[in-house]
Amino acid sequence: MDDAPHGQAGRGATRRHASSSPATSASEFHRCRPSRIPLSLAEQRLWLINRFDPRADVHNVPISVELTGDLDQAALAAATADLLERHEILRTRFPVAADGPHQEIIPASVVPIDIAPVHVPAHVDPSELIEEFAAAGFDLAVEPPFRVRLLQLAEAEYILTIVVHHIAVDRASLKRLVADLFQAYEARCASCRPDWSELPVQYADYALWQREILGEENDPASITAREIAFWQGELAGAPELLDLPLDRPRPEYQLLQGRAVEFFVGDTAHAGLRRIAEEQQVSVFTVLQGALTLLFSRLCGTDDVTIGTTVEARADESLAPIVGMFGNTLALRNQVVATDTVATFLRQVHKRGTNAFAHAETPFERILDVLDITRTTSYHPLFQVAMSMHSDDGYVASIGGIDIAIGSVQASSADCDLELVLTEHTDAQGGPAGIAGSMVYAIDLFDESTVVAIVQRFQRLLAAIVDDIDTPIRDIDVLTDKERGLLLPHRTLVHRSLDQALRTTTRRLAALTASTKARRAESGYDEVKGKVSGTASKIAPVAAGNELALALLSYATGKMDSTAAQRLADTMIPTRDPSAGTREITA
Repeated sequence: MDDAPHGQAGRGATRRHASSSPATSASEFHRCRPSRIPLSLAEQRLWLINRFDPRADVHNVPISVELTGDLDQAALAAATADLLERHEILRTRFPVAADGPHQEIIPASVVPIDIAPVHVPAHVDPSELIEEFAAAGFDLAVEPPFRVRLLQLAEAEYILTIVVHHIAVDRASLKRLVADLFQAYEARCASCRPDWSELPVQYADYALWQREILGEENDPASITAREIAFWQGELAGAPELLDLPLDRPRPEYQLLQGRAVEFFVGDTAHAGLRRIAEEQQVSVFTVLQGALTLLFSRLCGTDDVTIGTTVEARADESLAPIVGMFGNTLALRNQVVATDTVATFLRQVHKRGTNAFAHAETPFERILDVLDITRTTSYHPLFQVAMSMHSDDGYVASIGGIDIAIGSVQASSADCDLELVLTEHTDAQGGPAGIAGSMVYAIDLFDESTVVAIVQRFQRLLAAIVDDIDTPIRDIDVLTDKERGLLLPHRTLVHRSLDQALRTTTRRLAALTASTKARRAESGYDEVKGKVSGTASKIAPVAAGNELALALLSYATGKMDSTAAQRLADTMIPTRDPSAGTREITA
């Protein structure tokens, strides 16, 4: 399900566009195109990234379509040509000239499309062939952002893989692309041309219209100027790098290769999340975003967390049936106050999220420029954790004698260090039927076991929120069962023995694991003792034992450096009560 702020952003954009531009419809530009068509702002960002490394597949969007039955290969080839003819963006190149890049729309007949089936032997895993095909980059300056391959597994069993560069599609476009392709296939099976109405506009017309409606940055009344002012205030002073629990040092140049840890939130928990959302008058997206923010506040020892997300808004009805990139990237920033309740925090997340989605037109790259955010090949600018949520877009149909089902393609790239992709499922009555989750992680930074533990903590945090929305944030437990076993469930410490707790935790982990991380933690004990033991005299009976346990455990396993452990300890032990000689450290 799209979050409510997404919808609000789209409606707000429509109102602003209609009132601030002499050209109130993209169709006006369909009749008066210039000889050289500029890129849209979203295309410009993706084009720049592609120029940096045309071989990278991080912005490839693969679709795997399972076909069962008597496939008419000639009809499929003709339908693919029809699709290219209908949507100009699929046959657009982006060459660069002296005045910058521009769109070059080429005839559908010159796009290299080969639907001849590739036979897959029984001993070969077709998913490997699909992933290999999806991993080939696009050089957008010289080739269109679209390719297809047909695999034949058996006499009446096929997989059609479509790969499109993100510069040409957003999520809504994928639905339209698949629907148009098989509408054309059905017509071609009957020896007819597809019976669809002419599109009122093409994406190139939108690119021209967008530049007019957004206005110039030096015009204070323009949409662009107002949005830049908003983001300057919203992101001023935001940390540029989240201190994540990495398994390896961050490389100078990230490979952007990824894998995913899959999980599922059951229908009971899903119903609980919906109930919380309704009670707090927020969206399920807001509840999940808030939970993710709280999780990384804990794991990273910070009260200032920025999560990335995407927004898609088609600000004119004429744009609904076309394929193209209408998305933008947003940075959703929130501050965490440990003494606030979860309910209070969710209201903050909703308010700031609604404001962010209402200022979603200006490209993310331009916001980075205005804020003078550091660009590096080592990490994603401004945020390293992203989240997106979608409704179940499963496509199942029987057309022209074949059964059609959209399959999934295993994640092989990672634009961020971690990206949480959530798909909300509903039953026939629209009731909650669970949320499928996929935590995509950069393999040059994380081991799978670390990401599994992060997912487990996320699920525990969701359960805690559903159980009691009025719980103070500092009282939420994010330790896994295994970690709770490593730390004594009820260990009473006098303030002089905080260093003993750290030594004990480290020694137990070293005994239980033979990892080099645990051995490094043992040898680094003196360092962390000097950093953390200074807080020992400040221990007071506050209900924050879980943070201390997590701090000790995280440092001992090499997941948190001593500075972060110190910061987390300081946060949860802010004062000293001289009358309190002991306190409970509970997992």
